[in-house]
Amino acid sequence: MRRRKFFAAGVLLLTAMLFGAETSEAAWKKPQAKTAAKPEGLMIRTVQIPDPQMSDIPAARAALPEGWKLTKSDVLWNFNMISDPAHVLIEIEKSTDGARFGMVSPIHFIAPGPYSQGLGLLVKQPVSPEDYIRELLNGDRTLSDVSVTKVSKPQAIAEALEKTAAVMNQQGIEEATRRGLRNPANRQTVADVALVDFTCLKDGRRQEGGMMVGIFYVRIDGGSVMWNTTNMFAVAADEGKLRACEREFAAIMANTSINPAWEEVRGQVTNYLQQQNIRAQEAQIRINDAALQRQIQDTYNYISKNRREVLDNQADSASRISRGWTDTITGTDRWSGSGESYSAPTGYDYGWRSSDGNTYYTSDSGFDPNHSSNFSGDWTPMQKVPW
Repeated sequence: MRRRKFFAAGVLLLTAMLFGAETSEAAWKKPQAKTAAKPEGLMIRTVQIPDPQMSDIPAARAALPEGWKLTKSDVLWNFNMISDPAHVLIEIEKSTDGARFGMVSPIHFIAPGPYSQGLGLLVKQPVSPEDYIRELLNGDRTLSDVSVTKVSKPQAIAEALEKTAAVMNQQGIEEATRRGLRNPANRQTVADVALVDFTCLKDGRRQEGGMMVGIFYVRIDGGSVMWNTTNMFAVAADEGKLRACEREFAAIMANTSINPAWEEVRGQVTNYLQQQNIRAQEAQIRINDAALQRQIQDTYNYISKNRREVLDNQADSASRISRGWTDTITGTDRWSGSGESYSAPTGYDYGWRSSDGNTYYTSDSGFDPNHSSNFSGDWTPMQKVPW
């Protein structure tokens, strides 16, 4: 009996020793990977929107917070519309909360009149930003039971638009003077903006949201001749969930934009189409019809020689508008890294940028994404910069 008990105890001891040695040896052979817990923060992935019509040059960039996906990224060209041949549409959605973001690049309209017939222009009677948004909401067949709950005019955005309108107005007067047009000082550019809060039904779900657009009106001799929108932004989420997504919306709006280089190409195409159309129209215009000639020239002037300066001012205005609206939701900070500029909602102390342009923001001073298994690629720290 004693031998059996001793033998059984010996087997158990030997087994424990063997398994213990094996486990210890396996652990010794496997190097422990350096991992760091992912702190609470905001990851933003940046994607480029290519333009297939223009050799896939980036037309815009879109910012995708973690958990969001790009559901639409269309670059639409219509060469028959010589004053407005291209538009960019971007839609971004979150897998939960029914949250969605949309952006449409600026649209250039011509008011109805004798000068606007047969010129391949987008002709539409000028409307206020509020009415323009109402038309879009009521015309969206995917929405029903639309109700506007509030209309406001963010002061910071209105002031930014007014400054841009003043610059555009001066450029227009100088160009009209250079070309010898009559009464150049009668040209006036004014601006307006509206932020419209609304509720609706989409796919059977009650949602709440907001849309914002700014509009420039170019008037000559008191009549509206041309009017252009800024980038138009829209956000929505299931009712009661909109506020929970405000920081993500702020990050998207602050980092989603049209590529200025693509906008310049678009301007060159617009200029070419306008020149071709004017040459074709000249054969049909009576020599003594000076009024009509002046209107066509003025339309052409607006999108020709000063195109670059106008684009630069509109791009700057669009940037300020984006920042202004995000500030109405939540404050934003600007960050700089590897020669690029990024934005994030205020509240983060440290920012990182990866080699492929993604960004991460955190308040953890000891966190380094290069030492975390949750991140891939090479990351470099960013610095906060003033607006």
